[in-house]
Amino acid sequence: MLRLFIRRSYCTKKFPEVAKRKIAFEGDEVLVRDIPYISEILDEKLSEIPNFDAKLIAHLERLSLVRFDSEQAVANLRKSVKMAQKLELVDTENVEPMYTVWENQECPVFEDVEEKSLEIEEVFKNCTERFDDYFVTPPGNIALESKDRFDLNVINEWDKIGKPTAPQLKNQKTWKFLITLVVMNKIS
Repeated sequence: MLRLFIRRSYCTKKFPEVAKRKIAFEGDEVLVRDIPYISEILDEKLSEIPNFDAKLIAHLERLSLVRFDSEQAVANLRKSVKMAQKLELVDTENVEPMYTVWENQECPVFEDVEEKSLEIEEVFKNCTERFDDYFVTPPGNIALESKDRFDLNVINEWDKIGKPTAPQLKNQKTWKFLITLVVMNKIS
């Protein structure tokens, strides 16, 4: 938990005494451990991770507004689902819920002081399109095309293989091979 500020040059250039000061002061309670906690929940106790099909991937992309660009991205999502399943097995019986990490500390806030509000015309200077006295927002999310972009067998077997990254698609390997050939021809 005790680290030096040496890497943070923006703090240490003007104040060299800060560079030698440690983050945690004597007597401070350590809230974050130095060593990561190793989970005692075994993978055998977890339920089966559902297979990701094209329909599920398209549904998740639509809900999250995130476009998965490779098998690796979807495989990482499967890994996150597996990690979330471990949370279901944590025994929380007779444990009082905590609202925040800092629930015992006071958080000073500013007093509510009424300020002069902006004129309507000044507010509408920020909008690109206006109808009467309302902002007009851009059209909603346009549905993405739902074509099969991924090798679903690779995605669903990736976590069983035990490799840190998902295997590349054949067409990605082909493009890398072609680029390598072009570069080699230009060199020779």
